[in-house]
Amino acid sequence: MKAPHTARLVNIALGLWLIASGFIWHHAPGQFANAWLVGTAVIFCSLIGIRIPAARYVNTLLSLWLLLSPWALSSATPRTIWNSVLVAVGVFAFSLISSPTAPPR
Repeated sequence: MKAPHTARLVNIALGLWLIASGFIWHHAPGQFANAWLVGTAVIFCSLIGIRIPAARYVNTLLSLWLLLSPWALSSATPRTIWNSVLVAVGVFAFSLISSPTAPPR
């Protein structure tokens, strides 16, 4: 699948996974809320990034928070730590891939 906005679509999928992971296994309350909030923000910024390419850098910042959040928020299980780290690396990498600019209206 070669689409001009593939990196944004991958980040949308990663955001959806982050939200879903809160239901797939037990997260501490802070980690559960973090998964919901960061996952939703990643999806939102990725959708905006399709039209406004600079919005992808918000996902770069979100990925840095997601990387640090298991240690900043208490009671993270090893599974939650690994999930947060791996999703953070994916979001970070795909947030640095540029997309074509939006066509003028």
